[in-house]
Amino acid sequence: MTNSKRYKTAAANVKNKRIFEFKELERLIPRDLLAIDLGITQARMDQLMGDGIGKMKLEEMLKTAELLKLDSAYVFDIVANQFLKDKNRGIEVIIL
Repeated sequence: MTNSKRYKTAAANVKNKRIFEFKELERLIPRDLLAIDLGITQARMDQLMGDGIGKMKLEEMLKTAELLKLDSAYVFDIVANQFLKDKNRGIEVIIL
C-alpha cells in the first residue's frame, strides 16, 4: 500500500530537481515499499538501485511515474541521469 505523503514528498523533490537519480528515491521511500508498490521483487529493486538501472523496464518507469503522480518524463530523466552517471563512473550528467 502506498504512503501518499512519502510519494508526494518524493514527487516534489523530483520536480524541484532535488532528486537527480532514481536511486535517490530511497532517501524518502524505503526500498522494500517501492518494490512492493511497483510489483517487483526485492532482488530486482536492489538491482535497479545498484548498477543495473540500464535494465529497468519501460513498464517499471511508467509505474513509478504513476505512483509519484508525475509526468513520465521526470522519471525518464532520473533514470537516465543515474544510468549516465554510472556509465561515466561518477561524471555528473543532468538531463532536462
